[in-house]
Amino acid sequence: MEQTEIEQQLIELIKPLLDKPTPVSADTDLVHEVGLPSLKVMELIVEVEDTYDISYPLNQLQDVRTVKDLAQSVQQLMS
Repeated sequence: MEQTEIEQQLIELIKPLLDKPTPVSADTDLVHEVGLPSLKVMELIVEVEDTYDISYPLNQLQDVRTVKDLAQSVQQLMS
């Protein structure tokens, strides 16, 4: 699966978690721009694990700032 395809799927997973409609792109910062609180981040990780049938190591979250970062780590876990 291509990274851009994963990015688009992740954007669709993120949108329902937002408190208010906010534009989300591959370069969107998940904490500073979108303001996802930790509980919503955990909901997102559960959705990611279910969608891609992977186990996402929580220690990798510290390296994830943007949707693109998350897509890269998901792609690596799928390989």
